[in-house]
Amino acid sequence: MIHLIQGPQELAQWDNSPLGCRIFSMALGYETKMPFLHFWREKSGCISLMDDVMTLAGDFEDSLELREFIHFSGAKTVFCENSSLSKKLGFLVSDQGPEMIRNSERPSTSWNLSHPISLKKMHALLKACETPFFSVPDFEPFYLDLNHRIRHQTADAWGIMDHDDLIACLAACISPKNALLFSGAVRPNRRQHGIFSAMMEAIPAYFPERNLFLCCENSLCSYYQALGYHICGQWIEMKTLSQNITKEILS
Repeated sequence: MIHLIQGPQELAQWDNSPLGCRIFSMALGYETKMPFLHFWREKSGCISLMDDVMTLAGDFEDSLELREFIHFSGAKTVFCENSSLSKKLGFLVSDQGPEMIRNSERPSTSWNLSHPISLKKMHALLKACETPFFSVPDFEPFYLDLNHRIRHQTADAWGIMDHDDLIACLAACISPKNALLFSGAVRPNRRQHGIFSAMMEAIPAYFPERNLFLCCENSLCSYYQALGYHICGQWIEMKTLSQNITKEILS
């Protein structure tokens, strides 16, 4: 049976996958009392809901209960990492790709990354890289969320500067055992010079005791394999098509 958690540590057992790391790190950073962020669990899975985006980790024993729960939650987008579960839920799959983990035996390389970096400059860089397939939130929600998690040591961000210009950036969700990389970008006019690869090779030095995860598009799988990552799972994005359901059941 799905129920609200009382504290973040109830989610610790799912800190063993990219989406499990994301859910657990968010719970550690925000605790359980934010009106825009909620966490639930059942015997074999856990759930986060931030605004209208839901993330699932685990297997979930009762897919019918989960499907009904998702409908009543008001979630418009659902992420999971279980292809069998996604088929049982029956929602429209809008995107999917590999989850990857870095080979822990591969040494990191030295590179003088900028840290900390200006989140305003990071947001501007991400906006400059925006495409129909890579959307960036407005500055205020981006800043409030990432700044909060950085202050609570459940996320961090790095960059490469050219004088006063941020030309590359990368962030990570951080849990006790793992880190999930996200928001990696290089300024469009500085690509094809090995800048992002150098940053990816330097990041592991910041996480000597953690697994490094990432989720990418299929087209980038071979690129990350060349950087020492291998496939460890699959992420799946689904659209529920139920955008007018109230959230009364969650209160």
